[in-house]
Amino acid sequence: MEKWDPFQEYLKLRNLFNELFDRTFQSRLADDDELHLDRWAPHLDVYEDNRKLVVQAEIPGVKAEQIHLELKGSLLTITGERSATYREEEAVFHRVERRHGPFRREVKVSWPVDDKEIQAEFGAGVLTVVLPRGNNDMMKTIPIT
Repeated sequence: MEKWDPFQEYLKLRNLFNELFDRTFQSRLADDDELHLDRWAPHLDVYEDNRKLVVQAEIPGVKAEQIHLELKGSLLTITGERSATYREEEAVFHRVERRHGPFRREVKVSWPVDDKEIQAEFGAGVLTVVLPRGNNDMMKTIPIT
């Protein structure tokens, strides 16, 4: 028997609504303007100081080679795909909470970025992108180390 915790139930409900809104509104930012309900969106932390903007995305179960980063003008785009770790035709599901398939997140950068100093690292399932302030406004594909 489990002890019922109403606060935990509230958190689960809030997380479900957040995911619903993220999936709906992120899909509308797609290049082709179609509704992509099969996409999921990694959770982000975005913070800044006087010199840089830092974006951290939780993307467990994905290799760095499966993630694509692009800075075009003032928009940082993170795309990729997480593969399922099972074969649906052979599995009997008891619970499925982790999302798989294509993902996309976009972050608007409010200042020009020094494209020569951009850093991107991926470790322990977390992608960290550091965008230093600069005065360059060109498109750049960012390698992940």
